Amino acid sequence: MARVTDRQIEEIRSKARIEDVIGHYEEVHRIGSRNWKCICPFHDDHDPSMTISLDKQIFKCFVCGAGGNVFQFVMKKENITFVESVYKVAEQIGYPLDPPEEKVERSDPYRNLHKVLEESVRFSQYQLQSAEAADKKNYLLKRGMSEEEIQYYQIGYFPRQYPLHEFLRKKGYSVTDMVESNVVNVNETGLHDVFYERISIPIHDEYGQPVGFTARTLDPNDDRKYINTTGTAIYQKSCLVYNYHRAKEEINREKCVIITEGPMDLFAFSRIGIKNVVATLGTACTKEQVALIKKLCKKVILGYDGDTAGQNAIYKAGNLMMDAGLEVLVLNNPTDLDPDEIIAQKGKDALKAMVNQPKLWIEFVYQYLYKRTDLKNYSQRRDFASMMSLEIQRTKNATDKSIFMDRLSMDTGFRIDQLQSMAIPQYNPQPVEHIVQQPKKKTLDGRLIAEYQVLSQVLLSRRQFTTFQDELGFLPTEQNQKIVVALMEYYRSHEAVQLADFLTYLNDETLQGIIVELESMELISFEINEDILKGAIRRIKLSLIDERIQMLKTRITSTQDEALKAQLGLECVSLMKQKQQI
Repeated sequence: MARVTDRQIEEIRSKARIEDVIGHYEEVHRIGSRNWKCICPFHDDHDPSMTISLDKQIFKCFVCGAGGNVFQFVMKKENITFVESVYKVAEQIGYPLDPPEEKVERSDPYRNLHKVLEESVRFSQYQLQSAEAADKKNYLLKRGMSEEEIQYYQIGYFPRQYPLHEFLRKKGYSVTDMVESNVVNVNETGLHDVFYERISIPIHDEYGQPVGFTARTLDPNDDRKYINTTGTAIYQKSCLVYNYHRAKEEINREKCVIITEGPMDLFAFSRIGIKNVVATLGTACTKEQVALIKKLCKKVILGYDGDTAGQNAIYKAGNLMMDAGLEVLVLNNPTDLDPDEIIAQKGKDALKAMVNQPKLWIEFVYQYLYKRTDLKNYSQRRDFASMMSLEIQRTKNATDKSIFMDRLSMDTGFRIDQLQSMAIPQYNPQPVEHIVQQPKKKTLDGRLIAEYQVLSQVLLSRRQFTTFQDELGFLPTEQNQKIVVALMEYYRSHEAVQLADFLTYLNDETLQGIIVELESMELISFEINEDILKGAIRRIKLSLIDERIQMLKTRITSTQDEALKAQLGLECVSLMKQKQQI
């Protein structure tokens, strides 16, 4: 891709107000005159624990430990590379950058498989425009899809008369790559396309790379309405979310994601202008898919079908998402129809209304379980009361808790105190694997504290760095010494340290973490103070001498050589004299 220069990176960083960039993804609030706060998107946060410093242009979460500058935030939030984050921030602030010549290349051990699938997508799109596929394209148009949407979602068609495998072979791809990407099968009669005579919808991973297909037949005699790519090295259905890469921006804007069962339902929402939609590629939502969705947004609307299978899927998926700490709403669909059928039978406004007035999760669960309970049967009534009591406990809104507990008491005949006892032990909405433990504060020894004090001072002033070089010149801890070396290089081209820029310059997540951590240490001074610097240098020198003396004493006690003992003893005495002179 076109190279982004160091000067451009510094300019983009300096022009990008971190509170505005983070505010593009999260709701931020001012605290005091120089700081902002927001909910941390990198753990299950309910009370704002992320602080944004306007002076230093960095962020820091005091629960999960995430921190850095504007680029680190975007990288972590969108799970993208550093260069991609630079382009994202530049776009947000209107900074002109030459467009990338090609997509950012990742280290990709399956590059050949991705290339085969890219060619297959292009091939299928071309074939859909052919005269032979006119009936296939008309089918899509009759379902309400526009030409633009067909192109946008890269929908295609694989003909029988012009096999994909012949096209790929002419392009120079091996049979092995065709088979391993699951677009071609091999049997005793030769090569055969997997998706022939089917309309194809390509599936991409979170980075936008094609990994497989779902394909629909129009043959009424074919009982396999849809077939999908089988498991390959790059396609694991349970770990993929359809349209994830396209919907990121819209989901960030809307602060909400609508989840459907499959692509065709997603296209229905697209036709009414709703783009913050992804699909779980079937009704069986998985923990892996929930983890992907959680990286984008914490508020979801489950838009599965209104029939029994769809309602069952909502109940299972919603519980997974509630356990992961997401805010779950449910499409207010009182029909047995899927989104596509709702538009066809009731019109676009009907589906929009369902989206605009979703049900609360507790409301859906109550109705779902109530319909499946015979309240005249004591055992079923008790089980319903017990399950709902537990569900009500994990509802965060106090008013909702009270209303639904009263309703449950009225419907089941159990007293409130009896229902409350059914919820003991109370439901924990965050299973152990989802709880983010607050990082344990490091137990810092005196020397490490002194090293951090040195780092804080040399970051504040070039003159302090020169003093450090003259009087000590290194730090004993390896990672801190790496920061010193990087800082020495940085000062060669900069008069002063802009902390947010220096984080970019470090280009090492561990070292960046140390710098950000310094900002929250109570023992660190944020003003230039030569006494603090020299005091810290003195403590480091004394610590190193003590370490050397202790090592010599250990050697003295472990050796039987009297001459060596005497020599080591003299070294100890010399070191003790050095301590007195420091």
